[in-house]
Amino acid sequence: MRTVLRWHLLFCAALIGGVTASSAQSLLQGGDDPLDLTAEEGLVWFRDENKVVATGNARAIRSGVELRADTLVAHYREGPDGGGNQFHRVVADGNVQIISKNEKVYGDRGEYKIDDQNFVLVGGNLRIESNQGFITARDQLEYWEAKQQFVARGDATITKEDQRLKADILLALIGTDRRGKQEIHQVNVWGNVHISTPTEIVRAEKGVYNVRTGIVKLQENVKITRGKTQLNGNEAEVNLNTGISRLIGGKGRVRGLIRPNNQTR
Repeated sequence: MRTVLRWHLLFCAALIGGVTASSAQSLLQGGDDPLDLTAEEGLVWFRDENKVVATGNARAIRSGVELRADTLVAHYREGPDGGGNQFHRVVADGNVQIISKNEKVYGDRGEYKIDDQNFVLVGGNLRIESNQGFITARDQLEYWEAKQQFVARGDATITKEDQRLKADILLALIGTDRRGKQEIHQVNVWGNVHISTPTEIVRAEKGVYNVRTGIVKLQENVKITRGKTQLNGNEAEVNLNTGISRLIGGKGRVRGLIRPNNQTR
């Protein structure tokens, strides 16, 4: 049995190295490098079903990006014009992690579709960790490779130090800084937007967060609360770096409710 298992491992490793080299884009910006698929318990090739199954601390590595899970199932198909087989779908189940140089992504179950160039994660404790902060979600995390976007759905939250930005949906846009390093440069939020800092609470319906400047531009039903003081308006700017909030009238009027500290109920 040990000899047969060893044969499967070597055979499948050779198969994978051949079929993935023809893919223009693959596992999370992997480029044309071969995909290294390993597992502790077993790696089985199902020829009739066009898939390879890796079980037990399974790992798929390409160009410095690593996908980990209890089980990985890689589906392949015949390439165009007889160009060999190509992976088109990878399903990860159990303790899923995506690890790259700048981010770590966690979930319970994930599916990566090569054609759509997107990875969808579901389950408990969904989160993205980076040096720019943490992004968490209740329902779903999505990574769109071609668009360079992360999407968090359901109580989506980005946390950095003692500041927190929360909304129903969070869209993080990835760009390149002056040194050519990839980073999240903008976050768009929709639905029940809630910003909390050590000094104030801000609510709105939608907003745009410029990560580089620390400024959040908010719209619709904006409420800024600091202690017993509350300001209401249709638009506002909140600078998370300086702690200064500015209410803008927009299409409606600005209204402020200011209560002296010595006021009694």
